[in-house]
Amino acid sequence: MSPAEFNQRLGLRLPKTVNATKKAAVDVDSLPSSVDWRNEGAVNPVKNQGSCGSCWAFSAVGALEGAYAISHGQLLQFSEQQLVDCSRDDDDEEGNQGCDGGWMDNAFEYARHNALESEQDYKYTASDDVCSYDASKGIVTVHKFVRLPENNGDAILEAASRQPVSVAVNAGSLGW
Repeated sequence: MSPAEFNQRLGLRLPKTVNATKKAAVDVDSLPSSVDWRNEGAVNPVKNQGSCGSCWAFSAVGALEGAYAISHGQLLQFSEQQLVDCSRDDDDEEGNQGCDGGWMDNAFEYARHNALESEQDYKYTASDDVCSYDASKGIVTVHKFVRLPENNGDAILEAASRQPVSVAVNAGSLGW
């Protein structure tokens, strides 16, 4: 594959403009020396996105599952497929494009207005399908989310000490 074809299959679509929050001062000395959210029951086993470029949906859902587990004391599995199928914006090149890529912030915005169903109710198919969202089966919505400033390891440490976080890695560069 050419580099452009390879990047297309990665699934992460970086927006042209990002409204990053300002760098915040963090007292890293007040943070715990380590947190393993697996031991705290806030992380599900690894899932397989298959050949669908839906890493953005898995990243968003993983963070939501962790936040829900910490808040409600129950680790559930939410539907990545719902995000792939329903949070699409084919008219907006910066919007989510299903298996052709997306961005976690767009997934969180979708989940502000549409409760995510369980993985069991809206199963992952690793393909672009027609949205079959059933609001009566929705479990969780997003009330707020925070975009961390880029290149601020202290802010990431602070956020990750509170709950699992959604991250993106640009694996499309030759240096990766």
